[in-house]
Amino acid sequence: MTTQPASTPAQILPTEESQVTDLSRFLIEGFQLSEAGRIAQKPVPLRWRYFEPRGNWPGPRSFVVREGEQFTAHVGVVPTAFVSPGQRDFNVTAVYPVDWLSAKQGGMLGTMLMLKAFGCGNVQYSLGSSTGGERILESCGFKKLAVVPLYYRFFKPAKREVWNLIHGQQPFPKNIVMYGVDMARSLSGRLGRPRSSGIALQAVTEFTAEVENLFHSRPQNVLYTSRSAALLNYFLRHPGKNFRGWMLQRDGKNIGFALTNIMERDHLRQGKIVDCFLCEDELEQWIEAISLLTRQLEQADCDLVRTAATSAVLQQAFRANGYFPRGRGGFFLRDTRNLLPKDKPFHLTMIEGDMGY
Repeated sequence: MTTQPASTPAQILPTEESQVTDLSRFLIEGFQLSEAGRIAQKPVPLRWRYFEPRGNWPGPRSFVVREGEQFTAHVGVVPTAFVSPGQRDFNVTAVYPVDWLSAKQGGMLGTMLMLKAFGCGNVQYSLGSSTGGERILESCGFKKLAVVPLYYRFFKPAKREVWNLIHGQQPFPKNIVMYGVDMARSLSGRLGRPRSSGIALQAVTEFTAEVENLFHSRPQNVLYTSRSAALLNYFLRHPGKNFRGWMLQRDGKNIGFALTNIMERDHLRQGKIVDCFLCEDELEQWIEAISLLTRQLEQADCDLVRTAATSAVLQQAFRANGYFPRGRGGFFLRDTRNLLPKDKPFHLTMIEGDMGY
């Protein structure tokens, strides 16, 4: 009688960079992605997301369950920290779980894998999950703390793909009415009064520690995630080569910074204002800063621009430049040790999640 060898037990392991092609195949097949949706799961973007140095993050950013040579589950983490302007010692590490996929229904491995990801930061958060994903988050101890409005502005409103992206799924005649309203709002951004608060944009290929000095230049009773130079430079190294870094200046002095991106998807050239930070809350300065960034994306031949913001002053600046709200994403937080103050609002933009790329 021959003895059958015991099957190799399932293991939770950090993904190795040499396995990125296998990981790409597992995610694309498991999520059943369309051709357009596969772009972010190709080997090159995955290598940047999980293996390119990201700030001071010391550990792995992708974990898999393996049974023999096969992947049966995966979770990735986007690491950052919650910080507050003017409080350099306040730093609460945080992770945003992404690409959570299991090839098997039921069992404990999926839960164990998610707990492994949770252990990579003191708090965990999620931004913009589906309805089903939100139910899973709540079952894992996440609480919904905010809603993040998404903003759009058309540059080419008559293009069919622009229509399909925002209004194509709406019922008739509501889609016609909303299209007219949104187009009028976008056009109003071209017809507004000239603004001249003296702000200028300076393109940069690398951010320096000055952005951190700007960030902490004045106290503010708000929670952000990290805007460190190392993190901003990580975005500039995105393999798509379409991230742009900007310093915002007035009278030759730096007063803020910004990050934009352009992506080609669904036959559209989509611009994004990923983040914008100014040292002051003067509305006219914010309006002009958004105007300058919007003009850069329009000159880059974008069909439209997308962004997100919870800050009241930033929302006002978007509206003043012809942006209109369409859609929103829920912000969920898991803070089992109560490390974050409950009396401070969160300043959230596209940089907090994976919407920026």
